[in-house]
Amino acid sequence: MTNLKVIGKEQVAGYEFTGIEGGFGDGTRGMLVRDIADIHGTDTRTINQNIERNRNRFKDGIDIIDLKTKDVVITLSDNGFTQNQINRSKYIYLLSERGYSKLLKILEDDTAWDIYDKFVDGYFNMRKALKQQKSENPHDVIQALLEASNDDHKALVDVKDRVYDLEENIPLSAGEYSYISKRINQRVSEVSKGFGHALTSKQRGELFKDINSGVKIIANIDTRTQLRARHYDDVVNFITDWEPSTATKTVIRQITLNLNETA
Repeated sequence: MTNLKVIGKEQVAGYEFTGIEGGFGDGTRGMLVRDIADIHGTDTRTINQNIERNRNRFKDGIDIIDLKTKDVVITLSDNGFTQNQINRSKYIYLLSERGYSKLLKILEDDTAWDIYDKFVDGYFNMRKALKQQKSENPHDVIQALLEASNDDHKALVDVKDRVYDLEENIPLSAGEYSYISKRINQRVSEVSKGFGHALTSKQRGELFKDINSGVKIIANIDTRTQLRARHYDDVVNFITDWEPSTATKTVIRQITLNLNETA
């Protein structure tokens, strides 16, 4: 099995969890069931029960890995698991993006589909974006085409047009992508304070849904992994000035009223 690499604590959509690469293929990422349980406001036992009831739907090494098996190279005690937790746990599962999507179909809770897009955009697809960036190097294109052109004018024009297109469509660097995610988290936190009381995870989820929707509209994209270098300044400026829509504010107030009525 491919060695797993713990890349440290990750922050996506206001949730903190352990980032792990490897296991499902080169550079792919996985999420611990322990962290998934926290995100969905439940416990690890409940998530494991849902997986076990549908275990035949999860393919080993593709959807799921049990970190307690002997062929997994990862030190659990060094990554937030106490020895007592390790001893008590029958399974310590890691899910791939595909495995997580299968789990969401099983859970079907309020959190599930609201946060799935955020984690696909901000976590699972990060390495895909980096690979794409590395493969589209305008200087490599120039060199390759110049060598084949034999000083042909038409080839040089083609080079210029292609390089311009590539420069316009260079994916964000890892640092730029990370900064946008950080600014989104910061702006949502700033706006949350304006409501005068602590917001629930569901209410904060509405804010994240609103700001991410705005980012996609500004850049005219379907997912945040489609952001390009040319979008960067406009998106950062949008996030800095962002305020939730009237509809989102109304939803948040209604959730608060419902909570007060049931209290």
